[in-house]
Amino acid sequence: MTEQPEGTEPIPAPEPPTAPPPPVWPPAGAVPPPGTPPPPPVPAVTYPTYTSPSPYGGQPVRQPQNGLGVAALVLSILGIVGCIPFVGGVLGVVFGILGMKNADRGIANNKGTAKAGLIIGIVGLGLWVLVGIVWLLVVLVLLANEPGNINFTVVPSPTGF
Repeated sequence: MTEQPEGTEPIPAPEPPTAPPPPVWPPAGAVPPPGTPPPPPVPAVTYPTYTSPSPYGGQPVRQPQNGLGVAALVLSILGIVGCIPFVGGVLGVVFGILGMKNADRGIANNKGTAKAGLIIGIVGLGLWVLVGIVWLLVVLVLLANEPGNINFTVVPSPTGF
């Protein structure tokens, strides 16, 4: 300890601040005296939240984009029937391939429709190419048998056809 000179009193240490005493509330039904502060708020009770699978809430579900598969099938059918002969088959094949890729990536859910459009488009293209070759041969034979053509002749078959 340190010694202090004579005649001096020690300086007391400051006392820590104390919280005011809690207010005493009158019993239930009694009127508090004027100037009494309102009672403290009651802490809110928190309850756990429960989620239910509701069709109205949550993330919206993305609709599948099946347009390419359907377009492949429709254009291929129109191409094989003859409404749009060659173009329908080509577009059916292209859209069928794109539709199958979309189905593999999960964007569409009609891989079978796209595959059907692709197959019908390929068959339609093959038929129209075959029809074109036959037509071209018929035209060449008819032109060759024209009486005015002296440069190109077709040798007749032994059966007469």
